[in-house]
Amino acid sequence: MNDVLTRLKAARKKLKMNQTEFAKNIGMSQGGYGQVETGVNGLSERVLKLICGTYNISEHWLRTGEGEMFVDNTDALVKRLQEDMGMSGSEIELLQTFLSFPAGEREQVISFGRRFAARFAHDDEPDADEAARLHAQLDAELQAEREAASASSATSSEKKA
Repeated sequence: MNDVLTRLKAARKKLKMNQTEFAKNIGMSQGGYGQVETGVNGLSERVLKLICGTYNISEHWLRTGEGEMFVDNTDALVKRLQEDMGMSGSEIELLQTFLSFPAGEREQVISFGRRFAARFAHDDEPDADEAARLHAQLDAELQAEREAASASSATSSEKKA
């Protein structure tokens, strides 16, 4: 159990949180959590699972020290959004693609979307040439984003290998 507590403290430190902040997010007092982390009080199964769920800490890593410290719950979050909001397959694909971009590229997509929407807010009915031009511009920017995401994904895969 001592190794579990050492890993628990390491995860908290990796999150750059003190005991007070860490405890608050799982509904504990700093004193109560501190007693768990130092081994004065035992780490219950319920609290262990709550910590892992709240902070995306790998339960397997916390128990054994094997694998990655944190888990990526993006897929679970997207699935929940799909169910809760009744999103179509195309909407999910768009969301997953958007989320795969680095923050700067996501901001570019948002900026373009705002410009695109603002353009149509001024004209209820854009003429055909303007609509075609905007559509072509959007297609070009989306293709550039796909290529950047693909290159980023390939680089990420190479790093893992």
